[in-house]
Amino acid sequence: MDLDVQRCPRCNRVLSGDTCAACAGVAPGSQSPPRPFGSVHPTGSVHPTGSVHPTGSVHPTGSGRPVGSVAPGGAGESRTSFRYQPPAETNPWWWRGVMLAAGVAILGFGWVSCGDRPSMLGLATEVHGPKPSGAGSVLFFLHGYGGSNDDVDWLVAPLRAAGLGDDVAIVFVEGPYSTGFGRHWGNDGAARLLATQRVRGAIRDALGSSAIAPERVFVAGFSQGAQMAAEVAAAEPRIGGLAALSACSLGDAQALPEGLSILVVHGRRDSICKFGVSSQLVDRLEKEKRDVTFVPFEDDHVIPPAAIEAVAWHVSGRRE
Repeated sequence: MDLDVQRCPRCNRVLSGDTCAACAGVAPGSQSPPRPFGSVHPTGSVHPTGSVHPTGSVHPTGSGRPVGSVAPGGAGESRTSFRYQPPAETNPWWWRGVMLAAGVAILGFGWVSCGDRPSMLGLATEVHGPKPSGAGSVLFFLHGYGGSNDDVDWLVAPLRAAGLGDDVAIVFVEGPYSTGFGRHWGNDGAARLLATQRVRGAIRDALGSSAIAPERVFVAGFSQGAQMAAEVAAAEPRIGGLAALSACSLGDAQALPEGLSILVVHGRRDSICKFGVSSQLVDRLEKEKRDVTFVPFEDDHVIPPAAIEAVAWHVSGRRE
C-alpha cells in the first residue's frame, strides 16, 4: 500500500499525476467546483445563501431568517439584529402651541366666513372713498340674497363715472346670516328685525360722533337688500335718503319717515321680484305727496346702467 498519497489541495481528491482529475476538467473562465459550506469567497465574503453579499447587502434566505442576520457558516454562528429607534424630537416645545393656535385660528375663520356672523363682531363692512365720519355724503349699500360685499363692490367705478363725487363715502355692508354660498338678511320677521338693528349699529359705528346731516346719509339695496334698506331707513333717524333697487318687498309705505327722499328702481321683466311690488308702492307714496322718484327699466333682475345713474343722481342731489 502506498501511504504517500498526494491529494489535491483544492478539492482534497487523490491526485492523478501532477493534476487533480476533477479540477483538470474545469475549463478556464468557467464556474469553479462547489466550495464547502461556510468557505470564504475569493472576494472575502461569506458565501452561503442568505449571507453577506460582496456589496455589503444581505440576501433574504426565504427560510424565515430575519433580513439582516448572517446564516451559520462553518465553525460558528454570527447573528446581527436591528432594532428601530424613533427619531429624536427636533421641534422646540413651543412649536406644538403655535400649531394648535394656528389650527384654532383657521377653524375660527371658517366659522365666521361660512356661518352666521357672531353678534359680538358686528357686521362686515367695506369702505370706498373718504372716511364716512368726514365725508361730504355717505352711501350705505346692502347686497341681495346669497350675495356679499365682493359681489357688489364693482359698483364703485360706475357710480363714480355716473357723477358720484370723490367726497362721497361708499360703504358696503354684509348680511349677518349664511346661505352656505353667500349671505342674507333673514328669512323671517324676527331675523330681519335683528338684522335691522345690526345694520343700524354698523351705520352708527361708521358715522361716529360726526355732525353729518341726515339728508347727506343714504341707504340703498338690491333685491332683499332693498327690503332691508327700507326697514333700516324707517327705523334709523340718521338716514335721510333711500334707494330701493328691484325689491321683492318694501313693507308699509306709512312706516317710512315723512322727510325721507325715496328712489325706487325696478325692471319691468323682473322674474325674481315682481315689478308690481315697486310700482304699487310708488303709487301709494305719490298719493301721499311723498318725495319719491320712480325709474323703471326694460330688463330682468339686474342692476343696469340706468339704475346706477339714478342712484348717483339721487345721492348727489342733482334733481331736475
